[in-house]
Amino acid sequence: MDKKEIEKKVVEVLADKASMDLKQIKPESSLVDDLGLDSLDAVEMVFELEENYSIDIPDDQISEFKTAQDIVTYLTIRLA
Repeated sequence: MDKKEIEKKVVEVLADKASMDLKQIKPESSLVDDLGLDSLDAVEMVFELEENYSIDIPDDQISEFKTAQDIVTYLTIRLA
């Protein structure tokens, strides 16, 4: 799985959950402060990514996701 493909999917999911334009999502975007995601949004986002990549993301890992880049980095390593 290519990092650019993962990045594109993460941005799509985040933009959908945050009701924002794709161009507004940057790697350094804070999930809470910049995108306004709450815990329900986070659960939905993780569920969608798990479904898309056929993986399970542990709950303790989810709390480590602070920025869009955190998610991309995790998925890039996990799917390598």
